[in-house]
Amino acid sequence: MRHAWVRFIGWCEIIGGVLMVFGVWQVTHVEAGNTHLLFSPIAWGFSALSVVGGYQLLMARPSGIVLSVFVQGLQIVSVNAAWRYVFLAGARLMFLVSSVGLRVSAGGGGAFIFTSAPPDGTLNAPGLALSFNFSIMGELEKATWALGINLVAAYFFVRLWRLDSELTVQRERDQRLHSRDQ
Repeated sequence: MRHAWVRFIGWCEIIGGVLMVFGVWQVTHVEAGNTHLLFSPIAWGFSALSVVGGYQLLMARPSGIVLSVFVQGLQIVSVNAAWRYVFLAGARLMFLVSSVGLRVSAGGGGAFIFTSAPPDGTLNAPGLALSFNFSIMGELEKATWALGINLVAAYFFVRLWRLDSELTVQRERDQRLHSRDQ
């Protein structure tokens, strides 16, 4: 499990989770509001899940793969209609479809939001992130809905899932060999 891409995911999840803390702190301590009471525990949980999953990957623990599959899976889809859900912990190549057109954005960071929100196509969330955008659309702020797919998270989700399957087969084979030797 010492693949360079696995270490890359681990570092992305740790850095993204730490950056997410800044956004969570800002929302829960600076911008007090009713929706943030629900938001806070979920956001802290996502941040912790990202950091712990990334750390477990760096330590080459099988539990890191399981946690990171979950973290990557949660980042694949972002939505903004009557509710807004965005989770970013690491790298992003997002393909976004909205009521006003298409956008491709690339970047990374840490951001999270899960709350009711007025619809727009920005898919913004509290946190620290950097993004470069290419748009074939009108103004995103005028969109009535938006759906984003993070292609980096989808790719790493599949890679980690396959790695977990390979390691499970290898562990079972090793157990069978060990039980025959006894």
